[in-house]
Amino acid sequence: MFPDIEYLAIKGHIEELHREAADERRARQAGRSRHRWAPKRPKNT
Repeated sequence: MFPDIEYLAIKGHIEELHREAADERRARQAGRSRHRWAPKRPKNT
């Protein structure tokens, strides 16, 4: 496992968390709690 691949995996995970937080914020503004705007993407392993 190369460090850059590990870094990309961590970076992707952080981006996924940010995306979920943004979705929840958008959902709260729209008055729906925890509404999923897009289907969950499968994890790349």
